[in-house]
Formats: sequence, structure tokens, C-alpha cells
Amino acid sequence: MALKNLILSILIVGSITGTAHYFSNQSKVTETVAKIVSTDKLKGSWSATYDNEVFKGIIHYRLKQKNGKPAFYTSKIIQQNGESFPDNSLTLEILSFDGKKGNGIYQFKTNDKLEKFECNFTLKTPEKLELSYEVDGYNVNENWTKLKK
Repeated sequence: MALKNLILSILIVGSITGTAHYFSNQSKVTETVAKIVSTDKLKGSWSATYDNEVFKGIIHYRLKQKNGKPAFYTSKIIQQNGESFPDNSLTLEILSFDGKKGNGIYQFKTNDKLEKFECNFTLKTPEKLELSYEVDGYNVNENWTKLKK
């Protein structure tokens, strides 16, 4: 009987601890969502120029909503030869932003494979956004410039 009570006590405590752990993880999600103060400073279209072995040209981005959360989408791709085409692919899911600094998930497609990276970004001026993320151990920095309306 004592062994049975001991086993039941362990199961009950384990269940309660697991439940508390579950709810503590849930509150972390809420804290992350609450960290997005306002994305008004990020609204509009942005542009970045690339000159590397993967791509040479300009890409335009636009802030939109993805499932009620802010995210940057590629809106236009302009190749080095001047050819351009519209696009609507998700580029940066914003997880937090305090009005100056934020982080999120940066993604792009290479060879039909979707690559995702943790990304930090800083609004340097109202017209300059700096992004940084790591690809295969290499730090990558991008500078986006806000386009005039």
C-alpha cells in the first residue's frame, strides 16, 4: 500500500509540474508577442542592393501582416540587367520589435530549398534598417533603405 501511494504521489507531482511547465512556456509566447510595440516606423517599401555570387541586383520589400503578425515580403526583384518581376514571398517574420531593435526569422529560397535563419535588425534612422543573420557560420549584414512614396 505504501509503495502504491508513493507511485501515485510521484505521478501527481509529475503531472502538476508538467502542467506548470506547460503554462510557463505559454507565457513566454505571450511575452514575445507583447514585445512588438509598434511597427509603424517599418511601414512602407524598402530596398536593398545585392552584389554577391548568389544575386546581383535590387530587391524591394514591403511590410504586411501574416496571420495578424507583422512580416516583410519581397515585392519586386530587379536583376542586374534591368529585368524586373513582381514577387510576394515571405522574407522576414518579425518576432519582436521595440521601436528600434527587433528580431525575427529571415528566409529565402535557394535551389528550391527554403532556408530559414534567426535574424536581428536595427532601425538606424527612419530611412535605414540594418539586418544581421548567420549563414553556415558566416555573418551576413544587409542594409535596407526606405523608398520614398
